[in-house]
Amino acid sequence: MIVAPFATGPLSEVASFRYFQEYDCSQRRMRDLQSTITYRDPSRGMRTTGETNWQYAIPGTSGEGVLNFVCASAAQRLANAEYFSLDAAVTPQQQANALFYPPP
Repeated sequence: MIVAPFATGPLSEVASFRYFQEYDCSQRRMRDLQSTITYRDPSRGMRTTGETNWQYAIPGTSGEGVLNFVCASAAQRLANAEYFSLDAAVTPQQQANALFYPPP
């Protein structure tokens, strides 16, 4: 299993989402270990949740795309044009960080 950070945002009332996820490549499933939602309205604050149940990747979704990336070998990443901007010599964890937290 691989653990990777995942961050998205912003949406209508939400300033940001931050997820710390675990991936089970052999079963093609994922779950949140922790998620934090920060709202645009400071009075609403933040909401943090804990571990969720395993969910199988749904074909054609962004979740499947993330699972494919996290579970791919360095050779598979090199062969996929979407991953060309990532250095094949770095670890999968470093590649996930580069994908989800690109430099400004």
